[in-house]
Amino acid sequence: MIIESVRKDLIVILEELMPLYRDYKADAIKALSNRIIHSASIYQDQVSIKAAIIIYSIGKVIDKGKRKHYQQRKWEAFQKVLAPELRRAKEALMSNDEKKLLTSFNRIERAVMKLDKSFMEYADFVLHKAKLKKGVKIYEHGVSLRKVAELLGISEWELMQYSGKTRITDRDKRKSEVKERLDRARRLIE
Repeated sequence: MIIESVRKDLIVILEELMPLYRDYKADAIKALSNRIIHSASIYQDQVSIKAAIIIYSIGKVIDKGKRKHYQQRKWEAFQKVLAPELRRAKEALMSNDEKKLLTSFNRIERAVMKLDKSFMEYADFVLHKAKLKKGVKIYEHGVSLRKVAELLGISEWELMQYSGKTRITDRDKRKSEVKERLDRARRLIE
């Protein structure tokens, strides 16, 4: 069963997604993915995590498609899968059918990988990168590294390495250092 607030959020997000992919608005699509991360960090559920990764991957495909200009026939084949599966995903959310929703997400994932033969490696890379990026976002929301790695099916080691590159721990450390210095200054003044 899909968590009710996640279900409602995803319905709205899928409605917003549909026209964005037709208009090649990759950055707006990736922003939709980021909106799901908040739910994923609170509920730590597979549906919102999978949705975030799928939507981010669609954004990356759109972005690459703008530069590469896929063959018309291949792009149309991708759209023939994407549009109906997005509608099916929305219908599955409306009827609270998690199994149908995940089936649609899996079909979209396969469509991303089939867009072109050379893209399969890139798609695998994008999906893996999406898991790392979304994992770090969930980690930033306070979910343990172990839990995030378990939810996304990636190793803790990879997630630690990637979070180190993003300097999340440095940002948190700097914030606490500034706070400590302010507290010391206030104590001296009092």
